Amino acid sequence: MSACLLSAVSICMRKVEQAASRLRLSDAVCPTCRTQSPGAVYTSLMADERRFSAGAPRPDDEAERLETLRSFQLLDTSPDPMFDHITSLASQLFATPIALISLVDETRQWFKSACGLGASETPREQAFCAYAILSDEVFIVPNALEDERFAENPLVLGPPDIRFYAGAPLIADNQQRIGTLCIIDTVPRSLSAKEIESLKRLAAIAMDTAATHRNDQLYRSQLHDHVGALERTQARLDQAVDHLEASNMELRQYASVVSHDLQAPLRHVAGFVGLLEEHCADQLDDDARGWIDNTQSAVRKMRYLIRDLLGYAKVESRRIELEAVDLNAVAREAMTYLSDSYVIGEDCVTFGELPRVTGNARQLVQVFENLIGNGLKYRTDARVPRVTVEAEVVDGFCEVSVADNGIGIPEDKLDSVFEIFQRLHTDQEFPGTGIGLAICKRVLERHGGDIRVESRLGQGSTFSLRLPLAEATEAPDSGALKKTG
Repeated sequence: MSACLLSAVSICMRKVEQAASRLRLSDAVCPTCRTQSPGAVYTSLMADERRFSAGAPRPDDEAERLETLRSFQLLDTSPDPMFDHITSLASQLFATPIALISLVDETRQWFKSACGLGASETPREQAFCAYAILSDEVFIVPNALEDERFAENPLVLGPPDIRFYAGAPLIADNQQRIGTLCIIDTVPRSLSAKEIESLKRLAAIAMDTAATHRNDQLYRSQLHDHVGALERTQARLDQAVDHLEASNMELRQYASVVSHDLQAPLRHVAGFVGLLEEHCADQLDDDARGWIDNTQSAVRKMRYLIRDLLGYAKVESRRIELEAVDLNAVAREAMTYLSDSYVIGEDCVTFGELPRVTGNARQLVQVFENLIGNGLKYRTDARVPRVTVEAEVVDGFCEVSVADNGIGIPEDKLDSVFEIFQRLHTDQEFPGTGIGLAICKRVLERHGGDIRVESRLGQGSTFSLRLPLAEATEAPDSGALKKTG
């Protein structure tokens, strides 16, 4: 018997055994003699195979959906660290071994990024994602073995042994669903409402990244219509592109932290667009200037999202080293960072004497920077912003208050402001990502403390931090901040 025939027989026998293991004895016996019938097992398996082989139905507007997918020019492209870090973050945030950015075309699902999976594509009829693109909501399969649509799926019966699946559709501007950001586990499980919302937010970030990629491709195409006689400038731009590609390759090979890998390409894009604006300003029409403005705006937005999301992920995943920390030094460092973003007037931010606590200085700087920065940002034009930071010792804990005279928070939103991606304002009103206060809450929790807020709409807010007090082994820094101007 040939090797090919032996292999085929082995596969068939394995599938029959797997099917038989899931069937109750009463479902696989002869109805006359009540003895086990191999033919009944085989017939049941074939029925499941026929039911599975059809796969998910096609969307009614499939032709338009495929046209939208192709317009993004992502299929069969090289790995992109921006997408890879999104799937890495998804796998980390949801504690799943596999996270994918899957694009569904006519015959297959192709993975733009695959964290925890070696394959680059699978047939569409096997794709869970083919079901996920049928709705705007997150598609969840708690246990694939108990779902008749997937119980006989080769991806369930064999590697990667899918049991749990959750896929958030990637929805383009024209509402077409081109694929999914999905997470996969080898054990049955479920998602909470907050986790579902977080998965949708990550999918939106992935979609924004795809849109940025498409806009960049369209911009490059349009750019050739405007360079004309700028051959020397074009040569310089080509060198910049080569340098960008070389830098990105070096980053993929040698960078050691996710934040650097993910944000470096954004910095280069911003620099590249800046070069275009600086050296080609007299050659660009209004459309080209608009494209430059849009690209710069998208880069800024993505940079803030990535920075804050990575900051949250680091807080969640890293083991923190706790030591005695002088909060006066923490306050000074936070103000140094804030002075790069805000013009801080005299007496805008004032500090009382702050004690030493047990904590991680770097993370506490992040908390102070977020809270003081919010007090300066969410302000009303009717008065000069003022932020007051004070502390007192209560029952072995340090109680720090950060009070501002800003716009305040609606009473019905006080319980939700610390949730990740929770925003109370549009980017046009106050730019932000909705992650800063979630980071603060998680940092305080990991320090064995907590954070709460009191607020009156139109009058201001007071955030109260509770941190474990350090042992009084030495006096606080004599250079403590009193006022900052």
